[in-house]
Amino acid sequence: MNESILSVGIDIGTLTTQLVFSRITIDNTASIASVPMIKIIDKEVVYRSKIHFTPLLSPIEIDGASVRKIIEAEYKKAGIKPKDVVTGAEIITRETARKKMQTRF
Repeated sequence: MNESILSVGIDIGTLTTQLVFSRITIDNTASIASVPMIKIIDKEVVYRSKIHFTPLLSPIEIDGASVRKIIEAEYKKAGIKPKDVVTGAEIITRETARKKMQTRF
């Protein structure tokens, strides 16, 4: 039985941040009596955000509140609610992962 789910990819890089929403069609090819075996049958990008400069408070601190605003704004532009997203990934590049995330909301 095929199922269509909504996925989000959030890329927070040293210089830029971007979101991509995709509709993924999956299929469980396992028999009823065995462990699920999920395969991706199809993928369609439904929204790709513009590329934003990653907001920084200093050379070693990411402005978490501003990143959150970017993410919320892009969800709104895409017409997607967080509750509609079933799966996703956040990609943080090597240099960004070394920075501190300040979350002054």
